[in-house]
Amino acid sequence: MGLSSGLLASLLCLGFLGPGWADKRTEQCSCAPEHGSLHDHHAVLLDGSRNVSLAEYRGTTLLVVTVATF
Repeated sequence: MGLSSGLLASLLCLGFLGPGWADKRTEQCSCAPEHGSLHDHHAVLLDGSRNVSLAEYRGTTLLVVTVATF
């Protein structure tokens, strides 16, 4: 019972902190339509074999990972 009461206490704390915190985070995000959609871009395959249009993946679930390189 100790674990479930600890979890409940954590969720209650998040409930009090969540609304104000979420509003501040979401107001920073904006989708700029002038830049087009993800499907308008191209990417090189990991093995470098070809340039792929992301429009090929329209209608499917796609995980995009940004990797910073220097």
